Amino acid sequence: MALRICVTGAAGQVGKVISRAAANKGHTVFGVDLPPGPGPDSADSQRGSYSYQQLDVCDIGGLRRYVEDNKCDAMVHMAAVLNNPNRTIKGKEWTESDIHTINTTMSYNILRVSADLGIKRVVQASSVNAIGMLQPVAVSHGTVLKRSPVGSDPPTFDYFPLDEKHPFRPQAAYDLSKQICEVQADAFARKYPDMRIASMRYHWVVEPSLLSADALHRRGGEPKDLWGYISEADTAAATLLGLTAPEQTFPAGHEAFFIVAPTQHQQSSTSALIDQWYPQSTRRKQWRGNEGLYDCSKAEKLLGWTAKVSFPWTVPSP
Repeated sequence: MALRICVTGAAGQVGKVISRAAANKGHTVFGVDLPPGPGPDSADSQRGSYSYQQLDVCDIGGLRRYVEDNKCDAMVHMAAVLNNPNRTIKGKEWTESDIHTINTTMSYNILRVSADLGIKRVVQASSVNAIGMLQPVAVSHGTVLKRSPVGSDPPTFDYFPLDEKHPFRPQAAYDLSKQICEVQADAFARKYPDMRIASMRYHWVVEPSLLSADALHRRGGEPKDLWGYISEADTAAATLLGLTAPEQTFPAGHEAFFIVAPTQHQQSSTSALIDQWYPQSTRRKQWRGNEGLYDCSKAEKLLGWTAKVSFPWTVPSP
């Protein structure tokens, strides 16, 4: 069934990829974002499968009018303020308070508009950080007071591989905002039991120029991220399945899903990385080679999604 999908954050890396994939699947996409444009692909615009409006998702009235005027029947929310305080945007310096407030407001607005207009299929961008991975940055009058050195203070993980039942322990504003976005989705699913909401806990979405075993390995990464990643194509596929998966496997309600490649991006032993960085964490399996530290079986079971792009590594023979 072809959908009329409102995509927020449509001018960003992930929003463009999802918009293009949706148009290629026969859906009609109505993108919104802060920049003036353009759309993801001029060919999509020419054939009428994509249109774009410059719009602030924090403006709930403007968002509601746009969604209603275009008769959207599905919502994909990718707009977000990332964990980068002290960036100057539109002449204003964004603080951790801005990160928290804007992210939670946008999530509430897309859920509110969807519920009010009878939109039952909603996907929103959460993050692996929702459970608490980023170190908070202390800021006073625009000055960074303390920032933890890379990898110096990794978060606490109770067990590996991580699944969606792992406890939340956010500290940074971005992490907290993503947990609250999921709590808001729970609330809307309770109040509107015919809504189906998927919160996608994406990992680092890798642009094509970096999507190779060598490039990812050279990047190194940080222990707090558990060396995770996901391709643009797999990200788009998971997002669209969040809208189109059959109700027999993904019924109405709210569910969160880890969306991560099945291998970590270092060409080295995952067991050795756990030994080095997380010796206190319980191991619930034996790792072979560079198998990843996230359990995405829930996405496979409910959505029918598995990542297609990964870079396995095996221990060299002696």
